[in-house]
Amino acid sequence: MKENIKDNKENKENKESRRVQMTKKLLRESVIELMDKKPLNKISIKDICDNADVNRTTFYKYYGDQFELVKEAEDEVLEKLGEFLGNLKSDTLVISMLETFLYYIKENGYAYHILLNNSSDYSFSYRLMHVTLDKLMAERFNLGLDETNKKYVYNLIVMGAINTIDLWINSDFDTSVEELAELMYNFINSGIHAISK
Repeated sequence: MKENIKDNKENKENKESRRVQMTKKLLRESVIELMDKKPLNKISIKDICDNADVNRTTFYKYYGDQFELVKEAEDEVLEKLGEFLGNLKSDTLVISMLETFLYYIKENGYAYHILLNNSSDYSFSYRLMHVTLDKLMAERFNLGLDETNKKYVYNLIVMGAINTIDLWINSDFDTSVEELAELMYNFINSGIHAISK
C-alpha cells in the first residue's frame, strides 16, 4: 500500500515536472521568436505570454522578467553546446571536429542567430566564447605561449570564429560546412604557425 502511494506521488511529480519543462520551453521559444522581430527591451511579458499561449501568472511563477527568461534560454543553448563539445573524441582530427561543430551550429542556427544578434548586451557572445575556449581550443591547440599571451590569441581566434559563424548564419549558410571548416582551419593554422615562429 505504501509503495503504491509512493509510486503515485512519483508519477504525479514526474508529470508536473514535464509540464513545467514544457511550459518553460514554450516561453523560451516564444521570446526567441519575438526577438527576431524586435529588441528584447520592446517585448512585454504580455507579448511573450500571448505568443506562447501561457498566462502571465504562470510566467511570473518561473521568471521575474523577460531578461531572466532570455538568460535561461542562453544557458540552455550553452549547456547543450558544452555537452556536444565535451562528447567530441579527443583523437578527432581538428578539421573533422570543426565540420562536426559547424553541422551542429547549422542545425541550431536560428537560436544562435537570434541570441548573438538580438540579446540586450554582448554577454551571450562572451559566454559562447568561453564555452568554446574551455571545451575546444584549450584542448586542441598548444601554442607554446605564456598564459597572458595565450589568452589573447585564443580570444582572437574564438571571437573571429564566432563572428565568422554569425556571418555564415546571416548569409543563410551560403558556404558548405566543409568549405567553411577548411577556411577556418587554414586561417587558424596559419595564424598559429606565424605566432609560434
